[in-house]
Amino acid sequence: MAHQESGSLTMPIDPQYETVIGLEVHSQLRTKSKIFCGCPNKFGAEANTQICPVCAGFPGVLPVMNREMVNMAIKTGLAINGQIRKLSVFPEELLLP
Repeated sequence: MAHQESGSLTMPIDPQYETVIGLEVHSQLRTKSKIFCGCPNKFGAEANTQICPVCAGFPGVLPVMNREMVNMAIKTGLAINGQIRKLSVFPEELLLP
């Protein structure tokens, strides 16, 4: 098995595995509403005034993706020469608390 120097440490390299490093990037887009509902997202508004059953994650509610946000995200991805997936899936258990 080969070794690679990393500063003062020696790390084994296993040719059976490929090192893949991914980045998770968060951004704040200037949309008029939130990502999964139509509630406004105006900065500086009174606390708890821009909320609905979808935002609160009430049982039985169905989130709807903000089309403006999707378009902005695709444009950003294309601008940085990123790969745009044809299909993205958001399991409900990850969306709601």
